[in-house]
Amino acid sequence: MKTNRRILRLVEYFERSPVVNLEHLQAELNLNENVIRYEIENLNDYLELLNLPLIYKKDGNYISDIRDYDALIKSLSSIYKMSPDERKNVLFYELAYRNKLNITHMMNLLDVSRNTVKSDLTFLKEELESESIHMEGYKICLNQEREIRTFIFNRWKNQFNLLREKKLKKGADDILFQRISNDFRDKKISYIEEFVDEVISFTNNKDLSEIFYLYTIIMIHRLMHDYYISDNKDNNPVDVKLYQFIKDHINKVEKEFCVNLTTHEIQDLTGVLIGYNNFSLNLQFVDMT
Repeated sequence: MKTNRRILRLVEYFERSPVVNLEHLQAELNLNENVIRYEIENLNDYLELLNLPLIYKKDGNYISDIRDYDALIKSLSSIYKMSPDERKNVLFYELAYRNKLNITHMMNLLDVSRNTVKSDLTFLKEELESESIHMEGYKICLNQEREIRTFIFNRWKNQFNLLREKKLKKGADDILFQRISNDFRDKKISYIEEFVDEVISFTNNKDLSEIFYLYTIIMIHRLMHDYYISDNKDNNPVDVKLYQFIKDHINKVEKEFCVNLTTHEIQDLTGVLIGYNNFSLNLQFVDMT
């Protein structure tokens, strides 16, 4: 019997809050009522097998009397298995950050069969193609940096927000999160926050603060892996004053993360705030849940 990430997230939450109502669980885990009840039942099955106190309900709250969470998390982690969506995330990371994908390596990493890896890749390729990211064999085609960043922004915004909130996971190894957080280890994320605050203050547009922060940190992460935008999309106009302000204030970030923002990168960053790219136009990105 294999556990999943949702059960581990429940355990992590009960460790922080042994008494919690359903509404708080829904808000924290971003899951609907039926899914939470279903996963609590599954969690209780594991607790019963491990001879640990079950999660019970009293006065409208779910209550945990578990004392040794470290032992529980260790036991659950040993039987953790990635979901298909988690496997696709890891496959995409390999494609987007390693330039190529080795099937045998992925079999061992994901602990699945060759056919499962190939099946996951088929579904991932269809998903990428729907967002104008094209693959050839086991590689993503060149010159698709903007599309890749958009895909990352859509799928992984919560992971990048965790860096700012410093919410490191204690459950099963989330390979995707580990790789992202390891890249920023010992780096001062606060420098990016300070830069974003300065730019937002200059533009006086607080509504774009979350979008701009997330785009900036994703951009820095891509640059850390030497993936750059090579042109100014459609020769869109740039707000000269804003462009110069960003250029003058990004130096501290560049030095800390050992990256160098080219003219095209600064133009693209400016575009987040003046409205010519997808990040500023798609208002659904404002919702960070």
